[in-house]
Amino acid sequence: MSGKFKLGLRFKVAFALTSLILLSLLATSYTSYQQSKKIAENKAIELQQSQLLLMQHEIEAALNEHQNILMSLRDTPLFRQLFAQ
Repeated sequence: MSGKFKLGLRFKVAFALTSLILLSLLATSYTSYQQSKKIAENKAIELQQSQLLLMQHEIEAALNEHQNILMSLRDTPLFRQLFAQ
C-alpha cells in the first residue's frame, strides 16, 4: 500500500451535497431568526406605544377633570379671598 488514503468519487459527491445542504440550512435558519427577532422587536415597540398612548389619555383626562374643578371653584368667595391676598 502506498500509505495515502484516497477518497472515492461517491464520498466526495456525498460530502459536497451534504455541505451544500448544511450551508443552505444554516443560511435559512439565520435569516429566519433575524426576521423573527425583528418582528418580535416591532411587536414590543407597538405594545409600549399603545401603553403610552393609554397613559397619555388617562393623564389628560385627570388633568381636565382637575382643571374643571379649579375653574368651578375660582368664583367662590373663599377662593377669591385666598388668592386676593
